[in-house]
Amino acid sequence: GPLPQPRTWRMKERSPTTTTSSTAATTTTTTQSQSLKVFWVVWLGQFLSEFSSNLTGFVLGVWIFQSGGSITEFSVANFLVDVPGLLVAPFAGVIVDRFDRRQVIFWSDLGALSTTAVIAYYVLYDLGSLTVYHIYACNIVASLFGAFQGPAFSASLAQLIPAKDLGRVNGFMEVGDGIVQLLCPLLASILMATVGLKGIILFDFVCCTLSELIILCVRFPPVVSSEEGRAAKGSVCFEARYGLSYIVKRKGLMALLVTFACSNMADAFLVVLMPPLLLSLTSVEEYGFVSSVAGSGVLLGSILVASFGTPRRLVLGILTCLILQGVVMLAAINEVTSTIIAFCGFCYMVLLPLIQASSNALWQSQVPQDLQGRVFTVRSTIAVSSIPFGQLVSGPLADYIFEPALAVGGYFDGTLLGDFLGIGPGRGICCMFMLMSLFMIFTGLVACSYPPIHALDDDYIAMLDALAKEEEEEEEVQANEEVDREEKSPSQSLQGKKKVKVT
Repeated sequence: GPLPQPRTWRMKERSPTTTTSSTAATTTTTTQSQSLKVFWVVWLGQFLSEFSSNLTGFVLGVWIFQSGGSITEFSVANFLVDVPGLLVAPFAGVIVDRFDRRQVIFWSDLGALSTTAVIAYYVLYDLGSLTVYHIYACNIVASLFGAFQGPAFSASLAQLIPAKDLGRVNGFMEVGDGIVQLLCPLLASILMATVGLKGIILFDFVCCTLSELIILCVRFPPVVSSEEGRAAKGSVCFEARYGLSYIVKRKGLMALLVTFACSNMADAFLVVLMPPLLLSLTSVEEYGFVSSVAGSGVLLGSILVASFGTPRRLVLGILTCLILQGVVMLAAINEVTSTIIAFCGFCYMVLLPLIQASSNALWQSQVPQDLQGRVFTVRSTIAVSSIPFGQLVSGPLADYIFEPALAVGGYFDGTLLGDFLGIGPGRGICCMFMLMSLFMIFTGLVACSYPPIHALDDDYIAMLDALAKEEEEEEEVQANEEVDREEKSPSQSLQGKKKVKVT
């Protein structure tokens, strides 16, 4: 079915009937300016929290692997970051739409802060008793609270950002993610050698606390009510199901989410297997350097999107980038060196901000504000549903099937595949990368051939054209009123002088 009318076309319904068009435009501009200031303050706090949490996640992952943990334990830790949140995501969306999103973000961050406090206790006072099971438990709790925080923050952007600026602002947010990807691995490897795990955990706790204080000091504008949102009110179960039915009725959106699910499964294999592959061939410092080079790709891509915005045809840009990512991953498997992995990782990650910003701009501009909590949780659930599967099976597949098969004397030793990929440590993981890259390319090509996906681009372009036309009309009205005021002013002044003469 057709996508709903964008929010901007309902703004005039909220304006008082006695207000002139110029006054309404000035009020809207002032409100948008205040909302933008709130957004930048909130984003700063969330950035600090994300940065410090990524530092902690990096060093804990290294700790698991260096403490004698297998790839399977490493993959299970990643698995538990996502799965519990997926289980409560539909109901989390209902909470996000029913309550103040600022408060939802605050309590969600507070819950995540409690997990940092637990890890800090074991690290600062009883490091010898810290086990991988403590990290598993904290990952579960953080995942549950993250199911509320992510949709609440994403949905709040539509409250704070004008629709025409969503693409550029999402691009700027990707700049923050790029900084995290670039600096966290490199800084974590340096801090591990200086302040150690204790200093990093303490820094994380301080940054998360500061983020909470920032959320307490700001206020969000009210959510714009829509006809669809009022019709979707009901019981918790009904509202949770409504988010799914909203997407299913729109074939293009559903197909796009399935495409993301396939791509995310390949990403899950990459995220889980790349650290063990690099740590088995290089040192922690070199691993941090390679991760930082790859993260610089996110930073560069984010700067480009923030500077030039997203393309008008968002979906076409997304699918093109997904196919190119598959090609880049395929190019990295022939000869595994830190230099090649760093270069291919840079090329792979430079495309990620465009994909993320384009997808976020598409959803935030099309879905009504009072439905975004439910719709966005279902969206994230479908898109990342394949990530836990990839995280769970990638470790055992590498440990027990692909690595032994491509080891010396293994099943593929002396075969055409073995001659092509090589025999030895890490070649089984490279074989898995090859299969995932081919899968990504195939998925992107199939999505490009599906017409309802391209209809999303047509709807988005129509919305942009309507917004541009509306802005032109408002500017024309303001210009005409200004001309009228200038024409009336001299005549009124002259009339006053004549009255003085007569008197």
